[in-house]
Amino acid sequence: YSRTHFDEVRGDKKVILENYFSTTEAVEKFNITQDALYALASYHKLPKIKKGQNLMILKSALNELLKNKI
Repeated sequence: YSRTHFDEVRGDKKVILENYFSTTEAVEKFNITQDALYALASYHKLPKIKKGQNLMILKSALNELLKNKI
């Protein structure tokens, strides 16, 4: 398990959210559509959490996936 997993279990939510992109942040950073982002997250089974109605995607996983594609 990673530190993120332990923080999530412990309930240290501020640390957790710093490690995740909101959909808006990811769309702006990678210049992709929201639909494309959701498709990538689903197809590649990227670690994600829901914060209310917002989807938060793990920064390191998304960066690793898209660094070769952009």
